[in-house]
Amino acid sequence: MIRILAGLLLSALLSPVWAFDHQHAAWSALLSRHVSWSAQNTASAVDYDRFLDDRTGLAAYLGGVAAVTRRVGRHPSAGRS
Repeated sequence: MIRILAGLLLSALLSPVWAFDHQHAAWSALLSRHVSWSAQNTASAVDYDRFLDDRTGLAAYLGGVAAVTRRVGRHPSAGRS
């Protein structure tokens, strides 16, 4: 019985849901490296050349987002008035 519970716990912890970065820290890191703000913080500018140089980081982030599977079914609140 303990082995079954340990196996279930381990599979839940290794599930892609837990592996996905729900805070999008990798995206935030990319933006902080390649986007700058004006002195008045009213406009931003993207350094696209540096962003392209960081293809590995961008590909890793996008790969993580793409790996998320769509849930089948409807949300419990769908169809409520």
